[in-house]
Amino acid sequence: MKPSALALVAVLVLPCWLGPAVSAAEDSAKTNVFVNHRVVPVSRRIALNQPLRLDFTTLPRQVDGVDVALVVANGISLAARDSWRIVGKPVVAEGDKTKTVTVTLTLLARATGDLPLPRFPMGWLSGDPLAEFGVVTVGSNIQIAGEVRPLPPECEGAGGVLWGAQLAEAKERFPGEIPKVEGERTLLKASSGLTLVFRGGELTDAQVTAPGLSLEQARTSFLERWGVPLSEDATGLTWAMGWTRITAVPGADGVAVTVSREDLQAKQAASKVKARVFSAFDAPGRP
Repeated sequence: MKPSALALVAVLVLPCWLGPAVSAAEDSAKTNVFVNHRVVPVSRRIALNQPLRLDFTTLPRQVDGVDVALVVANGISLAARDSWRIVGKPVVAEGDKTKTVTVTLTLLARATGDLPLPRFPMGWLSGDPLAEFGVVTVGSNIQIAGEVRPLPPECEGAGGVLWGAQLAEAKERFPGEIPKVEGERTLLKASSGLTLVFRGGELTDAQVTAPGLSLEQARTSFLERWGVPLSEDATGLTWAMGWTRITAVPGADGVAVTVSREDLQAKQAASKVKARVFSAFDAPGRP
């Protein structure tokens, strides 16, 4: 899906110190390197669904053969996964004459409060210096058409059941429903049209299908509730609010909306990798 057009405001240009990536001893032996960076919005205050743009420029590459965009994307994924997500791919440009490296990327916050912007090693510069860009304040709200609104209840749970709740807890709330097992998922009908999805015994997703309602008919209402989508194309719309992802897609039976908690899904995926891959390499008895 193509990222939606994002409204940008004036930008702020600040120095950014690149520190070494290893120890304090090595830190004192290295020379500080300053680069320019700019953050949009200039206030450094955003809502949970509000994209933030970061541009920065470094010295010309000192290490050949490095994919700068890949280094930045991987660095953020490893160092700041719990706080930020990258929207699309970083855009990299190298000056024809100066050979300086300029990187532009768009981020969405996954948490609220005062969040440091991603700090990651610059693998195209000697010594892998670390880039630091300061702090941004993320509100516990969303922004819709310039208006700040409370987070929708979908960020807390679905059908009155909180994300991460155990299947047994949900069954008590809906005693007349019988869970249905489909592969690694357990489905529980919570109300008319709403299905709760449990993975590993935890509530991770919720699905709603609205018969007779097209995506085009529902689109405006969706935007009024969740704001501008993160992406939109012929296959549907996607929103992101922290760790909550919402998708709306057209279907033969009507528009289908799925709300997912990416943090819970990531935890379950990590457990599977450990059990099914890493355990095969680990020595018996190793913690």
